[in-house]
Amino acid sequence: MADVEDLRSASDDEAEESEDDYAYESEASTDPVADAGDQLDVDVARCCARFGDESAERSTTKGSRTLIVTLKIDPTRSQASAETRQAWGLTAPLSAKLVFSGGATQYASGYCDAGITVTAPEGCIVGRQVERLLEAFWRSPLHKRQRDTEGLLYATLAYANQRMGSLADVCAICDAPLAFGEASILPSVCGRPLCAHQLETFGKLLVGATCLAARADVLDLLVATTRLAARSRRAADILQPPCVLDGTSVGAAAAAKILDRFPSFERIHETARNDGQSAAGFAAVEGALLKVDKQAPAALRWIMTSNKAHLVALPPNMRLLERIAPEATCRQFIMLSQPPARQARFAALKARHGSKFAWHGSPAENWHCILRSGLRSASGTKLQLHGAAHGAGVYVSTSLSYSIRYAMSARRQHRGALPGRAGAAAPEPETPQFNDSFFGSPDLRIIALCEVAEVPGITKSANIWVVPDEDAVATRFLFVYRGEALQARDAAGENTLAPAFDREVRARVDALKSARRPVTPAPRTEPPPPPELPPAKAQRTQGPPGAPPKWLGKTGVPRIMSEFQSLRKWASAPRVHDLELVGDAATTWRFSVADFDGDCPAGRDLNGDLAQLRVPIRMEITFPSDYPTRPFFLRCVSPRFCWDTGHVT
Repeated sequence: MADVEDLRSASDDEAEESEDDYAYESEASTDPVADAGDQLDVDVARCCARFGDESAERSTTKGSRTLIVTLKIDPTRSQASAETRQAWGLTAPLSAKLVFSGGATQYASGYCDAGITVTAPEGCIVGRQVERLLEAFWRSPLHKRQRDTEGLLYATLAYANQRMGSLADVCAICDAPLAFGEASILPSVCGRPLCAHQLETFGKLLVGATCLAARADVLDLLVATTRLAARSRRAADILQPPCVLDGTSVGAAAAAKILDRFPSFERIHETARNDGQSAAGFAAVEGALLKVDKQAPAALRWIMTSNKAHLVALPPNMRLLERIAPEATCRQFIMLSQPPARQARFAALKARHGSKFAWHGSPAENWHCILRSGLRSASGTKLQLHGAAHGAGVYVSTSLSYSIRYAMSARRQHRGALPGRAGAAAPEPETPQFNDSFFGSPDLRIIALCEVAEVPGITKSANIWVVPDEDAVATRFLFVYRGEALQARDAAGENTLAPAFDREVRARVDALKSARRPVTPAPRTEPPPPPELPPAKAQRTQGPPGAPPKWLGKTGVPRIMSEFQSLRKWASAPRVHDLELVGDAATTWRFSVADFDGDCPAGRDLNGDLAQLRVPIRMEITFPSDYPTRPFFLRCVSPRFCWDTGHVT
């Protein structure tokens, strides 16, 4: 035990050192530019020379040593395509603020001690994901290896531009690669239990209150297609993925019963506007849903987070084909459903073979599945609704009057035979109207206008095209008609191969690509004060402001005891307390944990259970002798948990 006592004494002496005696030799001392301020200026200059004059700037907080480095991440310099940037709301550069409490000296150490904050344009849905990536990058040794060649700031921007092109290919929470079929054009979460548990919180980060108002039509459409799928006789096949509410699987009939009670989102926002608000936020929306069913908010979260297509209602000045799709009878949307990898392949096929436009019609109940898995070939699968007389592949048509027949509900299609139909199944039951929105009609007709790369192998039989390569078909627009507003005879003259039709659609696509939503610049003010950290983080590092923690660079028992002393000084940290050594062994600690995050369901449940037991959670941590080369082992001592459940006893 003498070694433990000596270590304790040494740690106590270390804690009593004055700030004047504290010294830390950072890696920056080996840099050719000895002065940290000069090195920072050089790094800023390198950034501006490579990424633009406003890509990096430095500022300090008045009366403080705090340094703020602001990086501008320009999405157009990243590997993300124009369609992807549009779907993610990347209409302007992202601003990343790196805060160093110890000024340029702290920056030179390669340790961003006061945090990284990313500010994204309104409607952007990947700002938080980019922030997570930058935080992980600055914690990793990667940026330190690159700093001596081009500088830390250059390495940070280069990494951000590299990763932004693949955000949809990794989990938005843990950054692990997504399994096949999980990737989409929208940020997704992997199937790991921890990430799935955070899905509810993550979903709320996707859309803000303003974006909710802009998406009222989109939400009404998503709910309507899901409801029709749940009410269909084919629900077992087309209600995919299955409905899961707060971790519990819900059958199609039960899901339909909940969705039948949904109000119109446009009406919810009208109520908010009548009350003097610009739009209804999540709290108001969930409050309105709770009035109709206690599971309705969970159903909305599931619908929003499972949707993998980018849908935006077209504003009046951007609508197209008004002669056959007037606003009174038709809602129009931009629809992008291909993941970035498939987008890139389509772009390559289009550049090589050229492209044409064509229609794809399908019953409204099928679109719940299409919006989540993309437009795929259903030939020979249980999703096939009609025959495959012209072969296997994605069926499209250059004639709107032909596609409109396939957009009728299965119940109406049963009344008459369709070209190529294999046989008549039992008719669908009548579906009542469920709210007063445009999409509340039980007879919606949904047609997609697609762009088709004219690759070899396409079967063309009059106005019917069969595309065997799914990547050669990209959805561009979605047209939603109510009831019999558009008859096949009304669209008889509309053909996508007509030069005038092709010019009109391509002009609208080009206009939408160049359109940018207005972003109100923030007023120029004094630099903000450094973020106020929680007491636990503020007291974690000993020594003068900006100095790295004392345990940095140590290994084994010295590292363990240095961290122990730092944790013991967290006097005002309410969540971790009663830290002690077990049997005077430096490698084994015990501590209590309480007051979990009440913003997530698991945290609320734990707080409720512990309040009933009137005890905190007691944890034990065991360190290996070569820590931190190998990780520690953590276990719960008390209270014990019921086997195969999450309940405490």
